[in-house]
Amino acid sequence: MNTDPAPIPDPAEDVPDAERKPDPVPEAATDDGVPASSFADALRDGAEEAKRAAKEVVPAIKSAFGKIGYGLGYGTSYAGVFGVTLVKELVPEKVKEGFAAGADAGKDAATKMVKPGEKEAAPESDPGEEPGVGYAVS
Repeated sequence: MNTDPAPIPDPAEDVPDAERKPDPVPEAATDDGVPASSFADALRDGAEEAKRAAKEVVPAIKSAFGKIGYGLGYGTSYAGVFGVTLVKELVPEKVKEGFAAGADAGKDAATKMVKPGEKEAAPESDPGEEPGVGYAVS
């Protein structure tokens, strides 16, 4: 025994397609209560509002990034100069000479790697200095 009620017929099904009217679509209301006439108008209004907001925010963002850049540049140069000056004042002379020799050797190696065809310059040496004197040999 079937206890389901009979389906209620939809009167719109009896109307031919040519005579059928579309369902009314409620219009979206904007923040100020004025209805948007279409989806395209709503998109256009949103884009204009976003542009206005961006124009107000961009100067503040530029200023913040400028301050961050200044701080990073200042901190980097301060740390570099402070470190070099501290090492220069506190490190014994032989260690400084080792730094200089290592820097020169690194520069020469990098130059050979980048420009392999160039001829080597004659090494600068003190005629009275014997190689290896004053340095620990392992």
